Amino acid sequence: MQIQDNSMIIGKDCYFGLDTHKTMLNNNVMIVGSPGSGKTRGIVTPNLLIAEGSYVISDPKGNLCDMYGEYLKSKGYEVKRLDFVNPEKSCHYNPLEYVESDQDILKLSHLFVMGGSNNRRKTLDRFWDDTAVILYSAIISYVKEILSSEGVNLRSVFKIMNMGVVSESEMLSGKTNKLNVLFTYAKEQYLRREINGNDPFFFRQFEKIMAATNKTYSSILIAALSNIGMYDTDEIEEMTSFDETDIRSIGDKKTAVFVVTSDTDRSMDVLVNIFFSQAINVLCSYADSLENNRLPIDVRFIMDDFATNCIIDQFPRMISS
Repeated sequence: MQIQDNSMIIGKDCYFGLDTHKTMLNNNVMIVGSPGSGKTRGIVTPNLLIAEGSYVISDPKGNLCDMYGEYLKSKGYEVKRLDFVNPEKSCHYNPLEYVESDQDILKLSHLFVMGGSNNRRKTLDRFWDDTAVILYSAIISYVKEILSSEGVNLRSVFKIMNMGVVSESEMLSGKTNKLNVLFTYAKEQYLRREINGNDPFFFRQFEKIMAATNKTYSSILIAALSNIGMYDTDEIEEMTSFDETDIRSIGDKKTAVFVVTSDTDRSMDVLVNIFFSQAINVLCSYADSLENNRLPIDVRFIMDDFATNCIIDQFPRMISS
């Protein structure tokens, strides 16, 4: 049986049309099978070889990219390897590149604190998680608003957050908090160049944190720092120093993004979650901005071994719309 154009292979001589305007059906497909039953070999591989539209592929261990990257290039694809297992081999991805509003800052801050593989709150007391989100939003907003474009990355976020560390002896001696000095100065400089004179978002958020006592502030900072400890490395900071993924372009030209993750190590789940969440949101927003609400190039997300990978924040809500 000849493969139809714009179709998904779901079995031997069994194809599913992807043009929703013709089928009037949703294109979400879930394949369930035991380990070794041939899900990758029988479903993922044939649908990659069709080379229809753009792809964002979950790729445990990077095998799919190694096997089919060159083939897709020969079909006119731009192939990108986003490697969270070996970040030194990865293309660059900067989450802050896709932050355009205060609401985006809050979403990203929420993902940093709540975006682990268990998809539940990190602490028993909601207060520490919520205040950690506020602190993240203050620092990310500062980085976006004050620093030059070269400094708008996670390296700057980590560096500024580390400035907030104050020892107990320094607290007792009344030593000024470096973050407080930094944000107060930035607020003054910001207001000098702004006509409306409203306090900037980064300072409004930071004021909420500084309203706490010294001991409470210290605990909030520890809660926030605990989320970035494993990402404050040279390899991750280099990987996120600027952006090459250009998520929006995935819907403009034939592109294959292989997202290399580990099926055993969950330490990178937060960054993986952030990428998938941003990819879906950016592409949906781009489609919504077009006259027919449809991307120039259809984008297919192939989530191989999804059950053993991270949980995408709000995924059920995303795929329903």
